[in-house]
Amino acid sequence: MRNLKYILIILILALLTSCAKSSDDTENKSIGELNEERIIEDIREYDKIYPRSPENFMIYTIDHLKEFEEDRKTIILAEVAFMEYSFKDGIFNNESGYVIPMELDYIERDGKYELMEIIQAQDGENYFPSILKMARGDENLADSLSLATVDTSMNDKMMETLKKAAEDKGLKNFTHKLEDIPGYEDNVIYLRGGHRNREDTIDVVKKEDYERSKSQVGKKNWPHCEGIEYHEKTGITQKTIIDYFLE
Repeated sequence: MRNLKYILIILILALLTSCAKSSDDTENKSIGELNEERIIEDIREYDKIYPRSPENFMIYTIDHLKEFEEDRKTIILAEVAFMEYSFKDGIFNNESGYVIPMELDYIERDGKYELMEIIQAQDGENYFPSILKMARGDENLADSLSLATVDTSMNDKMMETLKKAAEDKGLKNFTHKLEDIPGYEDNVIYLRGGHRNREDTIDVVKKEDYERSKSQVGKKNWPHCEGIEYHEKTGITQKTIIDYFLE
């Protein structure tokens, strides 16, 4: 009788351990499935409703801010940055893009997550109220979402993603040393930090263009000239507008 009691105890413990392991496996599967790669692919698929040039590079990055359960749905709140880049003569050009807070609603069916809806922050006077609604009334979270911007960390991620996409496509001559940027090898000015005050970039501008535009400050509505934004970590260059002038 005592032996039977011990056997029953062992069987119960084994069953509990098996259930716990099964629960852990399910939890890990769920977390793993809704990773950054999956979220970006869902947003990319959603964005196919907009016309894009197939020759260009579509680069996405996200800052995943919040995840919670609501009405049997998994809700993800994130800052999403998208940039479309063309490429010519060794230099990228940002053709279009956005940086916007988004809500992605998923439902689990048969052990897999299905995207049900993507909600974007609204424009104009409805911008913050729509974000506050996403944040379910949490003003601190809404403030974080509303300040969506491509900071140093997100820009680093974006340039690394662009570099890999260019390599995968077999692109040539798309990274450079600072002093060898095509068309900007001589008589240039280097502006560290750039007009976005990021630590990862240097703005490069032809000295003649810079001085001419600088002389128009106070005389012209928008003094500016074309330049290059250089990303130090990857060597990627892209066109930019220089409209700030140092003393």
